[in-house]
Amino acid sequence: MYNLVLSCYYTLVIVWGWTETKLQKVRLWLHSPAVIGLGLAVAGLPFYANVFFACYIQPPPVAGSYGKILIFGIVPVTIVLVLSTLCMFVVFHTVHKHSRTAAKWRSESFMPRRKKNKNGDLERQVFWQAFFYLSAFYLSYPLLVVANTEFAARSRRFWFFALAAFVAPLQGFTNWLVYVRPRILR
Repeated sequence: MYNLVLSCYYTLVIVWGWTETKLQKVRLWLHSPAVIGLGLAVAGLPFYANVFFACYIQPPPVAGSYGKILIFGIVPVTIVLVLSTLCMFVVFHTVHKHSRTAAKWRSESFMPRRKKNKNGDLERQVFWQAFFYLSAFYLSYPLLVVANTEFAARSRRFWFFALAAFVAPLQGFTNWLVYVRPRILR
């Protein structure tokens, strides 16, 4: 859920130009996705069953319908994935638009060669940083959603669940890699 918060933060600062002072006023609202996630986790407690490495919501015939799986599992993760992706797209699009606007007003003939590609480099850097940022999330959560639907289909492929158990905790590590990547590339 904090991936969505960070995506929103980037959007507010880069796209809308919010300052730290303005962000301080809405700081509590930035924690709302985590509070909603915690609320969904607590509300789903009566429906959870255990599996090798995690918990899941039991599918029919044990449960009455797939509704609880959708409400407590698939829909929240999908919303976070879509909104995070949308925020990162808007950030990249804004950088791209500003870069193109600035390029129109530059006199390319008087600029040294290494300065000419500066805006293109910034666009590429923002694109790849957004790509890796989202990849850290896409690597773990969709796999867990599919793992839950695999249980719904009563398919027990050990290799798949072993992969999901291995990849799920790696999100913290992959987020750290995304954080240190720009420092390594300098």
